[in-house]
Amino acid sequence: MAEGFRTFTFPVLLALPSSSDEKYRFLLSAYFEYAPSERAKVSGLEEAALAAVRLSARRLKIASDSTMSVGIYQLCEPRPLEGSLKDMKNAYSIINEDYMEKKATYLSHLRSLNGVKSDNVIAVLTVMHEVNQSEAQIRREGIAAAAQKRESPSTGASLTQRTLTQNDGRADAVYNYRPAELTPPPITIYHPVFAKFLQLMAEPPDPTHEELGRAHEFVCLASAYYRDEAERVGKLSRSINAAVHDGILGTHPLSYTSSKLAPGGVVFSGKTPSGFLTIAAILVLEAKAEIGEAVYSSDEARHIREASCCPALIIGMPGPNIIVSGAVFADKIITQTLTDYISVIPRPNRNNRSPFDDAGYRIAHLFCALKECINNLEVGF
Repeated sequence: MAEGFRTFTFPVLLALPSSSDEKYRFLLSAYFEYAPSERAKVSGLEEAALAAVRLSARRLKIASDSTMSVGIYQLCEPRPLEGSLKDMKNAYSIINEDYMEKKATYLSHLRSLNGVKSDNVIAVLTVMHEVNQSEAQIRREGIAAAAQKRESPSTGASLTQRTLTQNDGRADAVYNYRPAELTPPPITIYHPVFAKFLQLMAEPPDPTHEELGRAHEFVCLASAYYRDEAERVGKLSRSINAAVHDGILGTHPLSYTSSKLAPGGVVFSGKTPSGFLTIAAILVLEAKAEIGEAVYSSDEARHIREASCCPALIIGMPGPNIIVSGAVFADKIITQTLTDYISVIPRPNRNNRSPFDDAGYRIAHLFCALKECINNLEVGF
């Protein structure tokens, strides 16, 4: 090894199917090195992990031509020391979803390796296994048929209805951690846009003067009281539509054979030959993720379900707060919150900004992340 090179020796863990009692399994250690003069990025670690797995695919009993993806994470504490294969498998047997959520941070492939602690890095490999498409599609269509029989989203969200529908015995249950028995796989494994959104929120780029201006305008408008919802939407739509996407807030009724919906706004990502409009994002004036479920469980969306996990962002705006969730229709209906409730109300802070300036930065970061990720979903469709 040339003097002065920086090295990473890190474990590659296999993400196991959600039906398995285990969640992650140690496979091998990968190696990556680079000169300090190079502008090395996390993508280098991803490539090193994939190369190591493919070289050892036969021993690992993984088909070398399998479709694989890898994510790099930084743990909040140093990893176990290198040891025998048995020792390493035992050391990483503690890794599960709860551990990853509490003690691991996803690293974007574009991030520089400067500042990344080599002793804290792990790679998580996902192998896309072929599935009997007819069986999988039959299962998904069964979920869609059950979802179509639900009450409308306005009444279906009532506590009484939720206690009936939110249990693991229901085909159309929404896997959203409520209750804990409905724990889903991480939504980030279904589409990269969700990991991208989390990364942009965790490490936001500096907003431009124009972006800050629009965010500040939105903060002022959203902090006011209005006589009714129509007046509120009318006042807020211009600034948020200019900052994020045309149509993100406005009246966009959706009509399907199985349901009629009235979200606060919709961003359509494309139009299929049959005329069905695919959706990148839906804004609801109350946090009702089941609106997205109703769109993609409709009869009109069947051909989309056959070709896609139907990824979408759902933006809730209850009162002076914003919350963003991700939704997919995979082998089950999954929604997961991607943010806490983000208040538009100015408040005290510890970053030496005025309360109004701080609120402006907070909303500008959110709008920038939404704008980029909605654009990614549009391009994807």
